[in-house]
Amino acid sequence: MLKIVAAALALFAAGAAAAAERIELPPGPNRDLVYSRCRTCHDLQSVVDSAGIPADAWAAVIQDMGRYGLRVPPAERDKIVEYLVTYLSEAPPRRAPKRTPAPAVDGRSAYERQCAACHQPDGRGVPGNFPPLAANPDLFRDRLFPVRVI
Repeated sequence: MLKIVAAALALFAAGAAAAAERIELPPGPNRDLVYSRCRTCHDLQSVVDSAGIPADAWAAVIQDMGRYGLRVPPAERDKIVEYLVTYLSEAPPRRAPKRTPAPAVDGRSAYERQCAACHQPDGRGVPGNFPPLAANPDLFRDRLFPVRVI
């Protein structure tokens, strides 16, 4: 089951990287947090389209995403809001610090943080609500299928 999840996360990362090439956020501190947290559920077009909203509105958006399973520690939330307000304001700063490399992804931790609440720790899902990931043949029909679903 963990191999399936690891494969799905690897495919997700590949698809996310392709999406990142299409939607590029301005360089700045904590940009990678925005990529890793916001792209978990959707592409970044909605983030780019929301440029210029105030800090309290960004904080409310992140809090609202908690209803859908997003878990962001308060310190990370504050860094994300600071980045969004600073770099997606009406007039982003002219110069941004050098880009730092994205941290390596630990598939197990990512699954536990983002997937296990719905698909269960053992990957069996919840009948009628969340499909199983463990032994799910649909995950192997098309290597990009899990990425598209995520």
